[in-house]
Amino acid sequence: ATNNVTTVGYLTLTTKKPRTIASYHTSEPVFVTAAKYFDQYYISMATGKSVTITTTQSLPSSDSDTSWAPSPVKTLLLPDSVKAIETHAGGRYITALQPTQQTVYDLELKAQYNTAIAGATNLTHLDWFDPYNFFSDQTGTLRMYEFDGSNQHDIVAVQKGIPASHSYDSAVDTCNPRR
Repeated sequence: ATNNVTTVGYLTLTTKKPRTIASYHTSEPVFVTAAKYFDQYYISMATGKSVTITTTQSLPSSDSDTSWAPSPVKTLLLPDSVKAIETHAGGRYITALQPTQQTVYDLELKAQYNTAIAGATNLTHLDWFDPYNFFSDQTGTLRMYEFDGSNQHDIVAVQKGIPASHSYDSAVDTCNPRR
C-alpha cells in the first residue's frame, strides 16, 4: 500500500511482470482469495465490511497484454469488518471472518450465511474439520458448525488453541458406504 492505495494482482509462474486486477483507496486492510470451482475462476476481495466476488473462465498470463474483465458475481455487505477471507469445499464457499462471526457465501446455492460464533470477541481464524464443517473453541468447548451455521453442537470441553481433528468411519455411514 502506498499513499492509502492498495493494489491487488497476480503473478504467473515463469513471468516477471505482475498484473494488477484492482486498486483500493483505503487505509484499511485488503484481503484476497482465489479458487477454481468447476470451470470458473473466482476471485474474492474484501475491505471493511464489503466482499466483492468476481468470476472468469481464464486468467491471462500476468505479463500478457490481453484484455481481461472478470464478471461480477456478488457483493456481500457484512455486519462487521473483515479479518480474513478464504475458500473451502474445493472453491464452492467463500468465507469472510469477522470479530464475532463468519459469513459464508455458497456459489452453488447463491446464498449468504452469517453465523455468530459462540463466545467470540475477536476471532483471528476458524478451523474446518472437512469441506462442510468448521469448529470453534472460543468458550472452552469444541463447538461444531455446518457451513451455513446450522447443526451446531458442543462436542467436548477443550483447552483453547489446541488443534482438533476427526476421522471418518465409513462403517457407521449408511448413506455413503465406502466399501
